[in-house]
Amino acid sequence: STIQISGGNHVIGGRHAAANASGTVQVIGDGATIQFGQFLNAEYTFDFDFNADGISKISTPTSYSYFAGASLEVDGSLYAGGDAVFTLFDFSQSGTIFDSANISVTGFEGKYDVVLTQDSPFADSNGTNSGAGSIYLTVTAVPEPSSAALLGLGGLALILRRRRD
Repeated sequence: STIQISGGNHVIGGRHAAANASGTVQVIGDGATIQFGQFLNAEYTFDFDFNADGISKISTPTSYSYFAGASLEVDGSLYAGGDAVFTLFDFSQSGTIFDSANISVTGFEGKYDVVLTQDSPFADSNGTNSGAGSIYLTVTAVPEPSSAALLGLGGLALILRRRRD
């Protein structure tokens, strides 16, 4: 099954992905407020498709989220903003994080450098503790080649001037 969210306020309680369940949760753009209950041992695909301004986040404020078998796909093809940090998930307790082999970030190439961070007690542990965390994407604009060239020439001129002095 597919849940597609592109705007509005969505509060969906309970267990949405029981053991070994599968499906897709697609978030399109930044026009929605999304709150889910638990994702338990899900083999879901979480698909975040940016619009020109950004992306909405999924919150699980009262429950565990287990992402060990899930996939995370991020598409930034339509993003036209500047440097920013976008939260994809904000959870009160995490049981596991996404396996790096199940993460795909595309569409930013050539325009932006991106770093996906899983800020969770499970990012650095064996799963013996749980606690609040988030998964977020840091987007930094790549300078235009002409701008980079000008900065390089300016730096070279400064070095040459210092050598003359």
